[in-house]
Amino acid sequence: MKTEKQKNVFAELQKNRKTRGKGLASPPKLSSEVANTSLPEQSEAVSLKTKTPRRTYRVSTFISEDAGDTLDKLILRIKKVEGKKPKISRVLEMALSSLESNIQN
Repeated sequence: MKTEKQKNVFAELQKNRKTRGKGLASPPKLSSEVANTSLPEQSEAVSLKTKTPRRTYRVSTFISEDAGDTLDKLILRIKKVEGKKPKISRVLEMALSSLESNIQN
């Protein structure tokens, strides 16, 4: 028999227990590419095709400070529009295609 001085140890532990958070504050969202529920039956789990073809040209050169500043400004503008910092290769490809279209017009 318990006396009044004796405490229920499990009840004391339960009182001091702190609850943990319920997972991530902002859980990652599933994209349609990740969720393969729309794939037909008996299809490949992972497709063998890559999204973009691998680049075959390598450009390694020094540019002037003015051109470097212009490149930095372009990267910042694209980052504001798209929300993430683009790679320099992508910025240069965009600049080349824009220059080509300006020259043809």
